[in-house]
Amino acid sequence: MPTRLRSALHVETLEDRDLPAGNVNVFITGGVLTIQGDNDANRIRITQPAAFNLLVSPGDTSTTINGGLGAVSLITGGVNRVVVDLKGGDDVLEISPGGGIVVFNAPVFINTGSGSDSVLIEDIVAHNHFTIDTGNQGDQVILRSPSRPLQFNRDLTILTGQGPDVLTALNVVLRGSLRFATAQQNDQVRLQNVVVGGEFNANLGSGADFLALNQTEVRGQAFVGGDAGNDQIIIARGQFDFSLRIATSQAPGFFASDNDFVNVHNTYVAGDVIISTGKGADFVRLRYNFFGAQTFVHLGEDNDSLEFVATDFELGMVAHGGLGIDTFVDLGSNTGLVQLESFP
Repeated sequence: MPTRLRSALHVETLEDRDLPAGNVNVFITGGVLTIQGDNDANRIRITQPAAFNLLVSPGDTSTTINGGLGAVSLITGGVNRVVVDLKGGDDVLEISPGGGIVVFNAPVFINTGSGSDSVLIEDIVAHNHFTIDTGNQGDQVILRSPSRPLQFNRDLTILTGQGPDVLTALNVVLRGSLRFATAQQNDQVRLQNVVVGGEFNANLGSGADFLALNQTEVRGQAFVGGDAGNDQIIIARGQFDFSLRIATSQAPGFFASDNDFVNVHNTYVAGDVIISTGKGADFVRLRYNFFGAQTFVHLGEDNDSLEFVATDFELGMVAHGGLGIDTFVDLGSNTGLVQLESFP
């Protein structure tokens, strides 16, 4: 791929028909490519028909681009920043729907604003930082690839704000770190076949949240945090090259009790494993794992349960039941010293 494009930056309108609908303005100024919506429900698609050429198209007949129903072609050789700001309304942003790689060399900042928004990314290569912020209300973010892994060569940040949000990532490779925060209300996050080269930070916020990590590899530190609400954390067939910390306990001074469930299955962790569930009738299940350093389980207040089977606690496990009538089930085939405190 050439490293320099001699053509001057320009915007070419392929078709122009004025209709009274939600409008998205597309322009390049000072090296910044801006895609700016209004407070109506905007729906747009971004594809790449050729190198250094992006095509922004209406996703349906209710959206116009620069006042027309036609697509707008942009030459992007000198772009040093991409900003997508769709403002209010129930917006839909699709990048590379139906296949075909879209390459971003500059940092990308996507803000869909307030409303129940959807972001679908199917096939991209992002060479710089990539940020998605869907604002408040119930939003959906889907990262998936029908052919080859989605590739992010720097950090990826996803913020879904308040509302019952859904985040799905399938077949994604990141050379940088992955950070996402889902804020308040009941959120669902599913990651499968995801590789994170840097740190992994998942902040689920308050609400009855669900997180499933299936075949996820993290090469840096990993942290999963939840707050008030009945949280479910499921990790299966994972690999963590450093430590793994899971904390579902609510903030200090919060008087409600939450019933959390943590299940780590068939997973390798090279560093320390720390699981803290706080107040509530919590259940922690550890099955068929290899934990290469120390393991700590803190179940907090109320009547909690701990189950472990066929897990290699290389440097031992210390489990503290805390206040309440706590129970444990040892199904055998474990290795390493197991120390249980505050259990009957």
